[in-house]
Amino acid sequence: MKKMTMKPAMRNSPEASLRENLILVLLLVAFAAFRFWKFLNTENLVIWWDSAAYALVSIWPVGSGEFWFGRQPAFYPLLFKFFAYPSDAQGLLQGGFSQWFSFQPGIVYGLGDDEPFYLVRDHFDVTSMAALQSILATLSWAVFAVSCSKIFRRTSLRVIAAAVLLLLGCETMITLWDRHLMTEALSMSLMVLVLSFFLHYREMVKSPAALLLLILIASFFSLIRMTNNYLLVFLLLLVTYLTWMKRPKHLIMPVILTCALSGLIAFNQFGIFKGDRGMFPLKSLVSSRISLTGFEDVYQYFREHGMPEIPKSFHGQLWRAPYEDIPELNEWMKTGPSVYQQFLATHPIYFLTRPFATTNDLNKPVYEVLTPSLAPYEISEKSSLNMAFTDAFLWAALAGIVLLYIPLRKRVSLKSDRLAVILTLIAGSCATLIVVWHGDLVDIDRHAVQFALGLRVGMILLLFWLLEHWLDSRAGESNVTTTMPGKS
Repeated sequence: MKKMTMKPAMRNSPEASLRENLILVLLLVAFAAFRFWKFLNTENLVIWWDSAAYALVSIWPVGSGEFWFGRQPAFYPLLFKFFAYPSDAQGLLQGGFSQWFSFQPGIVYGLGDDEPFYLVRDHFDVTSMAALQSILATLSWAVFAVSCSKIFRRTSLRVIAAAVLLLLGCETMITLWDRHLMTEALSMSLMVLVLSFFLHYREMVKSPAALLLLILIASFFSLIRMTNNYLLVFLLLLVTYLTWMKRPKHLIMPVILTCALSGLIAFNQFGIFKGDRGMFPLKSLVSSRISLTGFEDVYQYFREHGMPEIPKSFHGQLWRAPYEDIPELNEWMKTGPSVYQQFLATHPIYFLTRPFATTNDLNKPVYEVLTPSLAPYEISEKSSLNMAFTDAFLWAALAGIVLLYIPLRKRVSLKSDRLAVILTLIAGSCATLIVVWHGDLVDIDRHAVQFALGLRVGMILLLFWLLEHWLDSRAGESNVTTTMPGKS
């Protein structure tokens, strides 16, 4: 009779652990040096129209409803407060900022003056604010890389996973936002910090300090972008699932986290409706779908449901056209949102697939920039490092995941905490990308970049998670010894 025995798993020696830590330190130093060099060698400090909108909200007192429930989420305006030059805030509110940002249809995008750019430049220390964004991004990605590496047992995978994630954090599509006075840089940094905690969920819910720190970071994350609320919903479902599956002896910590996430989601939804934040993109949304190339089906559906014919000169540029130029369209806009919702409900394939057909390659964002000569103009950021934000990467990662999963499908436990976190990140990123794309196609490179990043991070982690299980299965097969019957 054959006897099957397994060799015990080998523990890392002190020398191996020391070598791993040394390599991680070198990787982190190289990463920080590159991010610092990249920040210093980026020519332009970018001020958007939305930068002035955040600055306007920052002028209001922190205790006011206008600050918490205004046209923009509150966290980024709160940062503006720390970098404001001493000035008469009430005078600014009654003068410069308020007259340019009244938020009436057509005002913001219809302006031909550079005044909002100057208002931000003259009243806020924009250079220091951009430097803070770069520093926080560097620290966040370093923490994230180390946190992710610790979920693997094999030293080689730990080092390689950390290196890959740090390389992702060096990509141009990530680093360029450090010098933009917008929420993208900080929002991505906060997202990877939140993931760093959830990847160690079991340990986190046992530590009150770690739980409180996660809730604080999640609060900042929820209050910096409206669309982050969708990812919070998925994280809430994740906590509910893990609590139900694992049935911990002490429920107090998961209950506290569940209540905190639920409260943040409710607060944000209230702010969206109270501040009327969801109405402004309507003109941009409809305009981006009025095109004779690629959106013929949507345009025809709009026309069949009462939309007046639009002059070709406004195709793709409708958000810059004053309402009074097309009074019939102004009237139809009252029912436009429901018409588009009906179209999405009756065209599910379009709803689910169209966003992924146009937003994979996000390496050439176009934006309005404030140059050293204070002249706004459109440029394309030169991509010095771009691998993950391409179609080729997505297809290669997907192929690797499928090839690894097929031989492991009967061996891999789908009840793993970390697998649940990874799949939640992928599902939440895809769902939010769909919502964002259907909500506003204007500046989609900017609006979708965070969730395109989440999708790629999720695929990278899933690939390494499956790879470790595949290596374990191969090691198990090679460690099997066969003992033939005979005299001992």
